[in-house]
Amino acid sequence: MGRQIAVVSGKGGVGKTTVAGGIAGTLAAMGRCVLLIDGDVGLGNLDLMLGIEGEAVHDLLEVLGGHCPLRSALLRISKEHPLWYLPLALSMRADFSNLPRLPEVLATLRDKFDDVIVDCPAGLGETVRCLTQGADLALVVTTPDLAAVRDARRTMQMLAQMNREARLVINRIRPSLIQQGDAPDVDDIIDSVGAQLLGLIPEDALVTPLQNAGVPVIFQTASPAAAQIRDVARRLQGEHRPLRFP
Repeated sequence: MGRQIAVVSGKGGVGKTTVAGGIAGTLAAMGRCVLLIDGDVGLGNLDLMLGIEGEAVHDLLEVLGGHCPLRSALLRISKEHPLWYLPLALSMRADFSNLPRLPEVLATLRDKFDDVIVDCPAGLGETVRCLTQGADLALVVTTPDLAAVRDARRTMQMLAQMNREARLVINRIRPSLIQQGDAPDVDDIIDSVGAQLLGLIPEDALVTPLQNAGVPVIFQTASPAAAQIRDVARRLQGEHRPLRFP
């Protein structure tokens, strides 16, 4: 049976999708068979970041409703690496009546892939709970600002209530702000959220232009953020990668 990893955040705009896509791409480049699920409803943008906008025809809710077979909804997005993509819902008008069956289908997908990486929507809603219910691990992504840290703490509390194991990834770190006292430092964030640290990712001016061009950040060797995301994925595989403050 494969592994299911849910990438979550309380607040939107913290770079959760970048982290999820980067981890999936790294694991696939390591030879693992990976499925990347866009868990947002109608507003998902993983396809833009991956350069596959409009290529997905079917979604997971259609599979749940019996409108298409699972194999027709899976989209292979790399010729070089074993990486597939599956959106939860392509339209906000999708039928959500079968959403409670989502954990069951995710368990089936774990039998077909080494890793199922789920990019969950921001917040603490029912969709997030369904997507994390059977996860082996949740990665809580935050940025070093007070609103994001507070929402990450609330997300961690929800995961604890669900008995989900969780780790913390701090994204878009700007050391100058922390040193000036204009942003909480790493130790304060860890203490506030209450989760073991798995990764520190710097603010990186290369990320936005690459994503706007539909170029996966993870394969850009010049990107400091990509290097740190690759380290996060390797830690998930049990490799010893020192945590480096950006």
